[in-house]
Amino acid sequence: MGEIPHLDRAIGLPQSERGRQREYEKRLTDVFIENGHQPIPELELEKTERDRELLRVAQEAVDDYLARYGRAKRIQIPPANIHVLAIGGVDKVTKGRHLEGAASFMKGSVIIDRVPSDSEFVLIAFHELFHLKSYSALQITRQASKVNPRLVEYRQGFTVVNRDGTEEYFANLEEAVVAHFTHRFYQDYLKANRSQLFSNTVATTEAAISRSDELDLLDRTVDHIWENNRGTFRSREQVLDLFIRAQVNGDLLPIARLVERTYGKGAFRRLGKTTGGPLE
Repeated sequence: MGEIPHLDRAIGLPQSERGRQREYEKRLTDVFIENGHQPIPELELEKTERDRELLRVAQEAVDDYLARYGRAKRIQIPPANIHVLAIGGVDKVTKGRHLEGAASFMKGSVIIDRVPSDSEFVLIAFHELFHLKSYSALQITRQASKVNPRLVEYRQGFTVVNRDGTEEYFANLEEAVVAHFTHRFYQDYLKANRSQLFSNTVATTEAAISRSDELDLLDRTVDHIWENNRGTFRSREQVLDLFIRAQVNGDLLPIARLVERTYGKGAFRRLGKTTGGPLE
């Protein structure tokens, strides 16, 4: 059957169907193939040759960064599953939840507004593709008093959704790690003119700097943990790497142990809900 093309895991099958895990995942694959590439009426634009090349660069750059951090699963998002929309299209499709770009793990697809700046367009594409290509898992939720079992996200990189599908943890840290790599992509590709595509365009500072609040949370958390664990790590970068690998490969346990050791029992759960500074 092959592997499900855009997911690492699917969990939560009823006990009676546990022996049909691969069949279940194959059905999810069929949904991905059927729904992920469906055009978005009235909002979707035909990609130009330049659009396609910018999207190719973004996708290959994401793959390169992920591989450096041990991402074994190389997820290829078909061009038909990357939807370029007229300006304001993402806002309309997501009913105001997202602006300019969004990723759907349920469909294995992304939507991106075709903003006038090529550099901003490719940064948005990189950001959303990094979300989609990081570790991900879907789940059938547990039966709860007011929640019927349904298919929802379980893991989205760093983000964790509880088994009832009612609470989300670490979303800010997921956004922060993705923003960290968006900055690296800006420096390594756009600012350095690594591709001739960018030789005649300059990315604005506003386009390069995104999710500043989440980035500040990540930086301050990493700094604080490093200061309190200098005997364990050789450098701050080693601490940051643990956060990156949680996003890229789903390795949450090393972070959980480190946070609990640094701040005490229950600290990891508190970190999952915080929107402020580091735990103290």
